[in-house]
Amino acid sequence: MPTYTFRNKTTNEQFDIFIKMINLDQYKLDNPDQEQIIGTPNIVSGITNSKNHKVPSGFKDVLSKVAEAHPTSEVGKTYGNKTAKQIKTEQIVAKHIGKANV
Repeated sequence: MPTYTFRNKTTNEQFDIFIKMINLDQYKLDNPDQEQIIGTPNIVSGITNSKNHKVPSGFKDVLSKVAEAHPTSEVGKTYGNKTAKQIKTEQIVAKHIGKANV
């Protein structure tokens, strides 16, 4: 059931109501001293945690191609295939950039 937020016009108290969408209009007619507060919807996905969510293998191929084209991006850092030499070089460059900014 959807959750709707209402505000009492006389007391300014806000509260949530769990009511079927089909009954919402009747509730508004029965309670004229309350107004509905329109906000952002609460979207709930079917995924309970990130461990159960797996990226399809075809999408992994797409991510690796993006990583090759943009090696310094976040996707490139996460999904890129790098040699040990490339990783060490990036660490040294980041170290020297950090010293230069100090």
